[in-house]
Amino acid sequence: MEKTEKFIKTLFDRISARYDLFNTASSFFLDRYWRHAASALLEKKDARVLDVCTGTGELAFQLSKRLNGGGRVIGIDFSEKMLFLAKEKVAGRRIKNVSFLLGKAEALSFPDALFDCVTSGFSMRNLMSLEKGLQEMFRVLKKGGRLVILEINRPSNRLTGFLYRLYLRGIVPVVGFLTCGTFYPFLYLNQSVVGFLKPEEFCEKLRAAGFRDISYRGLAPGVIGLYDAFK
Repeated sequence: MEKTEKFIKTLFDRISARYDLFNTASSFFLDRYWRHAASALLEKKDARVLDVCTGTGELAFQLSKRLNGGGRVIGIDFSEKMLFLAKEKVAGRRIKNVSFLLGKAEALSFPDALFDCVTSGFSMRNLMSLEKGLQEMFRVLKKGGRLVILEINRPSNRLTGFLYRLYLRGIVPVVGFLTCGTFYPFLYLNQSVVGFLKPEEFCEKLRAAGFRDISYRGLAPGVIGLYDAFK
């Protein structure tokens, strides 16, 4: 499968209506815990936060809860259908400190040094240019600002890695079909995970983009990576 911007956008538009259900089912209800672990790193209660590739906004809402009604969370995504669902949630939940905008990670439409924190959940492997995306996130962060990223890993342990490959190839497409009615996008998921960087390689990309004090924490026996870095 050739990864192009049109392909990725079409893929996420297609599964948007059942995207949250798929995440919950395929993670065995652990996706909420992972988002909670990421949002727990946000310490400043009046922070201005940018959630890049926000999808249906679930990480943005968890960040809003962490801010306890203060600060501001802006979520951006280039999938109109994902954003439509995120905006419906805002209206339904009457959340005042979250808003959503159409935008691309590699070309953020914000001035330099605007945000206290930039986050992203499970999206780095889908960017057309990881380097440009990280540079843009660095640019819009204030000096001393924090970057928090969740991403799917390839487990370093051989047995865990073998079992996870079986899960990606056998179980995920089935869960995808049952929740979203299609196999194809979830075959891409397997490809994107297998082809993505190892944790140490991703940390090197963060350093090359200018980030410092980079730390990594493996969640769900190394399957999920939580990256924490500063400008």
